[in-house]
Amino acid sequence: MIHFAQLDENNVVSNIVSLSEHQCKDNHGECSEECGILFCKRTIDASSTWIKVINDQSYGSLCARVGDTYDSDLNIFIRPKPHESWTFDSDINDWVSPLGNPPDLTQQELINRQYYDWDEEAYQNDVSDPKTVGWVLSEAQDVTFVDIYAT
Repeated sequence: MIHFAQLDENNVVSNIVSLSEHQCKDNHGECSEECGILFCKRTIDASSTWIKVINDQSYGSLCARVGDTYDSDLNIFIRPKPHESWTFDSDINDWVSPLGNPPDLTQQELINRQYYDWDEEAYQNDVSDPKTVGWVLSEAQDVTFVDIYAT
């Protein structure tokens, strides 16, 4: 399968389409990105911009999800901004908190199934200069599975 992202007028991914290699072949039987884009324009939306993507998380910034923004200068898809105070770091192609990474968990915190989560309200309400509050220790909640086939 070959994947294409449909971009809206703001370069935000509105749709991901999977095409077979057959749908991307030219008159000579060669599979090409251009033919895939033409197929998407002919069959889905001629007015949209289409970008070939690798729909596999292991490829990082070449992977697209609905809601991501395509940056043509960097040739990457950028996830939505997770928090108002975070900034985009183009060296790592990801959002970073104003306080950097969370603290390392202690062995006891790991045993207690705790993790650090960002608290934007705590960060915004921190009156210290520079701000030091943002990462808060949280506890993992148990997941309950519901049997959807139960009668």
